Amino acid sequence: AGLALWRRGGYDRIVVSGFVSPMMKDWLVARGVLASQILVEHQSSDTFTNIKYTMELLHEAGIEKFTMTAVSHWTHLNRIWLTFRLGYGMRITTHRARYRIHVGTFMWECAAFVYHCLDRRGTGWLARSNRARRNRLTKG
Repeated sequence: AGLALWRRGGYDRIVVSGFVSPMMKDWLVARGVLASQILVEHQSSDTFTNIKYTMELLHEAGIEKFTMTAVSHWTHLNRIWLTFRLGYGMRITTHRARYRIHVGTFMWECAAFVYHCLDRRGTGWLARSNRARRNRLTKG
């Protein structure tokens, strides 16, 4: 879905984020996107840090004014939109990727949406402890 948007034009950069972002970059390059047009954020472990580190990456690249379109499953897009809006005061557009998710994942996304309403930037105890647990699992 993101590649199709890119091919239609109107975007200067693609940002890929999360631990699979290097593979996503390779996939995009193999399909004709110039590597210099892809920014890779690979430190994040959750939606909060995806957004935080993406914002830092854009700032480091000297990109201060921008519009953003987030591409993900619709359930995740709700949390992305909410975090940008409440946590950073930004309005973004969203574009959903179409794929099926398990009912358990759907339930998790519903609960996570409520949590994101309460913890706007992921600085609360639950987000911090979940992030620490994920980091232990990926490093060990």
